Amino acid sequence: MTPTTTHELRAELRRLLSEGQDSAVVDLLEGLHSADVAEIAQELEIPEVLAMLQLLPAERWTDILVYFDDELQSEILENFTGKEIAEVVLENIDSDDAADLMADLSEEKKREVLQNIEDVEYAKDLADLLTHAEGTAGALMATEMVQVNENWTVSRCVREMCRQAEEVEVVHAVYVIDDHDILLGSLSLKKLLTTGARTPIADVYDRSVRSVTSTTDEVEVARIMKKYDLFVVPVVDDMGRLLGRITIDDIVDVIQDEADSNYQLMSGLSDEVEAGDGLFEMTRARLPWLMVGRNPNLYRRRPQRGRTLAPSPTRLFHAPDRSHGRQRRRPILGHCRPGPRQLEHARNPLVPPVPRTRRRPLERSPLRPGHSRVLVGRGPRTALCRRRRGFAAQRDHFCFALRNRRALGPQPLRNRPRLGHRPLYHDDQRHLGAEHLLRHRQRAARMRALLVDTTHPILEDGLASLGYTLDRCYGVALSDLPLSTATGLVLRGRIAVDSALLDRAPQLKWIARFGSGMEHIDCAAASARGIACLSAPEGNAPAVAEHALGLLLGLTKRVTWSAREVAAGQWNRASNTGWELAGATVGIIGYGHTGPAFADLLRGLGLRVLAHDAYRSGFEGESTLAQIQAECDVISLHLPLSPETKGYADYAFWQQCAHQPWVINTSRGNILPLEDAWRALNDGLIRGLGLDVVDLEKANLEGLTEAAPFWQAMLNHPNVLITPHIAGWSTQSFARMAQILVDRVAGVA
Repeated sequence: MTPTTTHELRAELRRLLSEGQDSAVVDLLEGLHSADVAEIAQELEIPEVLAMLQLLPAERWTDILVYFDDELQSEILENFTGKEIAEVVLENIDSDDAADLMADLSEEKKREVLQNIEDVEYAKDLADLLTHAEGTAGALMATEMVQVNENWTVSRCVREMCRQAEEVEVVHAVYVIDDHDILLGSLSLKKLLTTGARTPIADVYDRSVRSVTSTTDEVEVARIMKKYDLFVVPVVDDMGRLLGRITIDDIVDVIQDEADSNYQLMSGLSDEVEAGDGLFEMTRARLPWLMVGRNPNLYRRRPQRGRTLAPSPTRLFHAPDRSHGRQRRRPILGHCRPGPRQLEHARNPLVPPVPRTRRRPLERSPLRPGHSRVLVGRGPRTALCRRRRGFAAQRDHFCFALRNRRALGPQPLRNRPRLGHRPLYHDDQRHLGAEHLLRHRQRAARMRALLVDTTHPILEDGLASLGYTLDRCYGVALSDLPLSTATGLVLRGRIAVDSALLDRAPQLKWIARFGSGMEHIDCAAASARGIACLSAPEGNAPAVAEHALGLLLGLTKRVTWSAREVAAGQWNRASNTGWELAGATVGIIGYGHTGPAFADLLRGLGLRVLAHDAYRSGFEGESTLAQIQAECDVISLHLPLSPETKGYADYAFWQQCAHQPWVINTSRGNILPLEDAWRALNDGLIRGLGLDVVDLEKANLEGLTEAAPFWQAMLNHPNVLITPHIAGWSTQSFARMAQILVDRVAGVA
């Protein structure tokens, strides 16, 4: 008779293992799901489980291993070396399951496993997953997923998906990101199959994607997936960059654990127990609550005035809670004798248990020497001020203080909550009543900040502390932005703010640019409407200065080019002779924020620095443009983009230079026309180019060769070094710019 139940299958498996019938064991397990095999093997001894797993292919038994509980997984993995775990176990399972398996290993064995993983990127992802705290979304997510760029076409998207899908067992969703890995939306497979091959992905993807951060609690993730009926949810970091995804199978485990925990709490179990535990374990877990229930005095209510305890039928009565003069009803458990009002209320629920009491009038607290006089009155919300020295404002009261009866005039309340970005004031002549408070509430409700792009948590938290409601519209089309209710607008330069857009925002008071350039914003039109334009150019100045120095050193010391040759198998020393900066003169054009920061670094190296700015004067090293062209060995551009500076450093500009300078540009690409710079380099007018920006800059390099036929030749030139506009991108600069913007928004009237 063929075994069918779990018990029968387990007994048959034990018999076959004991008799050494290996082929029969494989035939028995062949038609079973891995979860069923794990359930059967759960009650076996460790040697029996190991013997069973060794008979199966690596892909099969590693899949079964995932379904074991944590204790059994740890016991099995202890029988393998770190190299065996890396080569056999982790190669056949997803990263989230791999992280779960490694979580219970010792730190020494974790390091051994990571060192033996051949795929460096996979090892790095696995190490990052192990750093997330238990119980968070980061600990549940897997890094295997399909992601496409918003600037790709449908045909290229299909090719990339086919390549990426080789590493993903099941494709639940296709995520759309930008060049900085920021999540923008999701792509429907139906739209992908029914759309033309040349259609841009930006025209077809869905921007209303639900996501969670890596620090989100796992229970909150389960709530979000249940609320929105999601099978998979993406995980992002604080900057909105895509990190991984969480599937429904991982969330089911979280829901089950939470349900078990709630069941144990409702059952009075103080320790974690299993359904199959014996009577002794169940009794021990429930013992604290049994001891509490054994003492009846713990349930007795203390006798009230003129009232004695006497035996009476246990019944649920209601008595008044006279705290703060409010009429509340709360249950009384025990054998307390009810009064006449309670008995009447029990017979007729329409009769209140106690008569309503009138609120007490305003009263003055006693005045202590050296302290303030506190006037306590009743109000609709918690205290606005708490006097820590000698006085404590009661809940649901307003407190107003006068120091030693002196008429100080209007004074700000201390320890007050922020009801908007304006402080509240009081004096000794008037009461801050409900009407005044309502006005502040209404004003705070009207303060809405629209976030078009992802910024930094410091900026978001700062705006929230100022009383702003945040509307995060990442990836939303320009025409769909809710501008009519926005008080503030936060962007990073991806959209153009012109008069047409400002007309749609009648309540707009300020525009905050998370960066340095303001060329995308029509500041004149905004100023005419009374809108303040804010930026933080000094926030990323140190990062840009360091990047400019890195470009200069990389060019003159041929660091990048020689490293590229070594990677190609070439060891050329003579052809990679460097150029010393000692004794050189560096010219800086544009001396706003990044220019002085770059000059400080250069002076620290002992270099002579000349600087020119058309709108500033009186700074160290000030010189004319002609002097810089005549004397400088290095010229670095730090100009803002404007109609006056567009095409500033053209071919004619370099014809006036006498020393064949090295050229650095970390400002804006349109200041230095790329074609003119390439021509000047080939004609020997300049020695080399270090560029972080180009005038043909796009979100990707697609189509750049057609627009600039010399582009590939420029990339292959040994004296050209180009980076993808990352000079101002650093962890410190993001935080610094965010704090600067918060301070400037707070200063807007």
